[in-house]
Amino acid sequence: MNLNDFLDEDYRYKWYILQILEIKKIDFYSLGKLMEVTGLSKYRVEKYLEEIVLDSFEIGETVAIQLDLNGEIHSTGLDNLFLKKMRLHYLEESNKFKIFKELLLGKENSVEKISQKVYISKTKIYEELKELKEILNQESIEIRNLKLRGEELTIRTFVFSIFYDFYNGIRLPFTPEMTKEVNEFSQKFILEKNVYLQKTQEFKLELYVGISMFRTARNNFIKESPVLLSEDTFPFYYRKLTKNVKELKTEVAMLNFFCYIEQIVSDDEIRIVSSRKEKLVEEITSRFLVNIKNIELKSSLNFEKIQSELTRINRRWLYFHFEETTFIHENKESYFQEIYPVVDKLIRTFLNTNECEENFKSIEEKTKIYYDYFFLLITEIPLKYLEAPLYICIDFSPGKQYNAFIQSSIESFRSMNVVFENRISKSTQLYISDFVVDKLVCPQIIWKSPPSSNDWKEFGDLIVSIKAN
Repeated sequence: MNLNDFLDEDYRYKWYILQILEIKKIDFYSLGKLMEVTGLSKYRVEKYLEEIVLDSFEIGETVAIQLDLNGEIHSTGLDNLFLKKMRLHYLEESNKFKIFKELLLGKENSVEKISQKVYISKTKIYEELKELKEILNQESIEIRNLKLRGEELTIRTFVFSIFYDFYNGIRLPFTPEMTKEVNEFSQKFILEKNVYLQKTQEFKLELYVGISMFRTARNNFIKESPVLLSEDTFPFYYRKLTKNVKELKTEVAMLNFFCYIEQIVSDDEIRIVSSRKEKLVEEITSRFLVNIKNIELKSSLNFEKIQSELTRINRRWLYFHFEETTFIHENKESYFQEIYPVVDKLIRTFLNTNECEENFKSIEEKTKIYYDYFFLLITEIPLKYLEAPLYICIDFSPGKQYNAFIQSSIESFRSMNVVFENRISKSTQLYISDFVVDKLVCPQIIWKSPPSSNDWKEFGDLIVSIKAN
């Protein structure tokens, strides 16, 4: 699903317009083009542009969006931080999210009481509830008696996905009193585990703890955990989750499993319970490892670490199924495919197997798994074992020192497995010089001295072409 479905229609369009303007802010972008891309009328686009400026004041920011006589749009003050704040503002102003949050956090059990609390008419609430049910059904979650019903881990995972995607470090989505409790719990947990967390990890921990607190406070508990705990007693602060010993043990076990998934604690701190899902994790991990081992690698490679990380990645997606707005745009995806064709093909072929198709829920989920695998491989396995070498001969008129300068400039592109040659050979795939060689078999680039930005662009395009053949 698309998490932006929680935005009301007007806010959703304004968010899309903001995204387009931020991406195109260094280029000329016309009103006509914006109408074409969004499918909106001239009146609605102009209305939304005016409203976005006014909306920015509500979050304490100031942006300027002007439309000149030629229909060109000029904007200042748009950056990714501003977009994140506006998206959250639009979420919290959206009727659908207000109602969803009441179903989740509120204690009212009638449409009339919810209507009075969030200032939405009862008719509108019924309309929004119908749409909410359609959204939640995609995640195997139901609304019954104005409460969320379904497998507890599924509900918590979905709620975590929404909160993390929209709040994203700006603030926690809880009341001030609850935020204080969450912060205190999290800090005690961090001290107990003796770990140092990055800010993203700290926010994820607080979010997970907060969600667990308000779910258990309403008697919604995790039924079973994939982690086995040896302890039967816990520090007193854990009682914020629940006072029931059996339920507490399962909740603490799940908290530890979440922390392992998010790399807050190491895998040697958890003991996984054998289960059908765990066997699936092992099978998928083993099959992907077979594909890696088919590559000609040196025996010194740390397969144990790669296997451990692959297992963690697969557990993350097979147990939790997080909904996330992918951070990869289409042009970036194309870049990775072009620069790392062997790695790309290896992972895509594997993810298209029946086993992966059946167990990873959506295209968005498979995209995230793809990049988890991708970044693991290119950081843990030397590139020379993953991508075929590219033989480049550098031969400029100024001589060896200048050739060395050009070589060091190319070496800064660490995404390429390049073998540099002093002279043309049978292996040479690209000749770079300020000098023309007649009847050269391989492609040649004639550069200025020093090379211009256009020269480097031509170089990049040609490298992609060579690697594709």
